[in-house]
Amino acid sequence: IFEKHADEIPWFGLEQEYTLFELDQVTPLGWPKNGFPGEQGPFYCSAGADVSFGRAVSDAHYRACLFAGIEISGTNAEVMPGQWEYQVGPAEGVKAGDDLWMSRYLLDRVCEEF
Repeated sequence: IFEKHADEIPWFGLEQEYTLFELDQVTPLGWPKNGFPGEQGPFYCSAGADVSFGRAVSDAHYRACLFAGIEISGTNAEVMPGQWEYQVGPAEGVKAGDDLWMSRYLLDRVCEEF
């Protein structure tokens, strides 16, 4: 396929999901200790302090990626409390994969601050 379309430059976009945990490394952020949260509805792509657990981490990670020149294009809360995702790209060729690896490293470093 690439040889047939050698004059074109492919773009790629990747998505990374992740879950934030309390320092006990067992309880997802926003979950009650030794229990389960309520129905998933209020948390999906959530907005509001009572349902968007980890937004400060997500926002700090997004800014760190932009500062580092990573082609990050979005972020949002996911289905369960403490679960987030972000999108890298569109980027040309293998840059999307390189950006994803570096964005994971930055996420780890950002989490150290919280």
